[in-house]
Amino acid sequence: MEAVTALLVLLLLLLLAGLWALGPSRPANFPPGPRPWSWLGTLPELLLMARLGQTAAFDRLARRYGPVFGLMLPGGRPLVVVRDFALMKQAFGEPAFTGRPDIFAFIYRAFMKKQGLVFAEGDLWTEHRRFALSHLRQLGFGKRSMERHMADEYRGLSHQLRAAAGRPLPLRGLFDASIINVIWQVIAGRRYALGDGRLAELQATIAELVSVAGVTVPMNVCPPVRHLLPRWSGFQLADNHRRKVADMFAELVREHAETWRAGQPPRDYVDEFLTAAAEPGAAERGYTEQNLAVIGMDLFSAGSDTTSHVLGWTLLELSVRPSWQRRLQRQLDGAVGRRRLPQLADLPRLPLLRAVIEEVLRRHTVLPHALPHCTSFGAAPLGRYTVPRGAFVYSDLRAVHMDETHWEEPAAFRPDRFLDGQGQFRADERHVAFGVGRRRCPAETVARQELLLFTGGLLHQFTVRPGAEAPPADADGPRKEGFVHMPPSVSVVLEWREDADLTDQEQPTDSAGGRHLQITSPAAADGKTRC
Repeated sequence: MEAVTALLVLLLLLLLAGLWALGPSRPANFPPGPRPWSWLGTLPELLLMARLGQTAAFDRLARRYGPVFGLMLPGGRPLVVVRDFALMKQAFGEPAFTGRPDIFAFIYRAFMKKQGLVFAEGDLWTEHRRFALSHLRQLGFGKRSMERHMADEYRGLSHQLRAAAGRPLPLRGLFDASIINVIWQVIAGRRYALGDGRLAELQATIAELVSVAGVTVPMNVCPPVRHLLPRWSGFQLADNHRRKVADMFAELVREHAETWRAGQPPRDYVDEFLTAAAEPGAAERGYTEQNLAVIGMDLFSAGSDTTSHVLGWTLLELSVRPSWQRRLQRQLDGAVGRRRLPQLADLPRLPLLRAVIEEVLRRHTVLPHALPHCTSFGAAPLGRYTVPRGAFVYSDLRAVHMDETHWEEPAAFRPDRFLDGQGQFRADERHVAFGVGRRRCPAETVARQELLLFTGGLLHQFTVRPGAEAPPADADGPRKEGFVHMPPSVSVVLEWREDADLTDQEQPTDSAGGRHLQITSPAAADGKTRC
């Protein structure tokens, strides 16, 4: 009996050894990196990412392996990190790197398909990216006509901030409603009153997805584990997110179908999409209610969350740097005067405002590693290396922004690095806050306009100082936060500048005491109000 047991143990050990030996190894000509542990991949490095966060882990691995390195996920999926700007620019300009990896959190959110805008790829991505950009531009997206929407939202926020002047205000969430309303009006023809509980719920569901989107989250490493441990694996949050998004867009589609008639000019993006969905063969090209829900939340998230975080970082930086704040206010007062708010037409006379925002975007890269690309369509060259088909490929944008060979004292807050000898704004191609290449953020123009108008308005009307608990803002070290780098949970105090004039800002008040702005669309020049 003992001999039989020993034989079975030996056979089991031989089987395990065989499986280990036959497990995936580093692909040929793969970027340098640690040796994989067969089917477990480069497990120690993945545990390091889970413990320290991707940013700190990537910094440590780059010191050992250089600006391009490769890891292996459990099961054998390759993962490549690119921190070199020249290689990043070359690779992400090629179609071979435009794919998206099948990270379970995003696949599940998109109803087990690669659809939407952010995580679609191939012909479906090309079709809907073109459709979205074309129709959103017709509705005013990125044009000067959107400036009125942005200005209206800022004025409503300004009234609330003036009422709270002198009291600590939390940075996180301070701008969410105002920023979301700018794009949501174009997408869905609606806006939220500041303080609306439904908006807080939408923001919470975005945060739920962000929290479970990393490559070290258990359900993304091993999707079947979600059935056994739904909460621990992150699946419960992902499921809540998908259900809320589906319910929200089902309601939107129903409202639009009930209030819009054929032949009537489209009121917003949802109308445009439903019109296309009624054409023959539309479903085969992705014009479905399901895809609309994913696209809508992609636009909602991209157009709100990151911009709000940048505004928070801007206030935090200026609150602890009163000399920069005074310089900026002097330039605003000289270029704009004190009887109106800054406008986009003022920007040529506001180079310091542009430089401050550019430096905040550089120093606090809100998406430090962008969204991962994938070589979905075949192996692809990356400099002297070869990236195999199906590999995750991360562009480390923060590493480009902190490259000491290009930026002098990169950790320092120095907006003047974006000014020339005459004090005029000077762009830098290594400023990559909105990504690189073919999948660069399509909402960049709108985001920059929002940042300029909101930052300009805030500093024109208020002086910002740190709350009692605010830390110094000159330490932008990597923090364990997932893939979004948001400002810390601290407060700032806004003091009203007494000579700020409100003559052009009076707004009606709704019955609940909050601001309720009526915004008309560019197409409604005949005076009809958009609902």
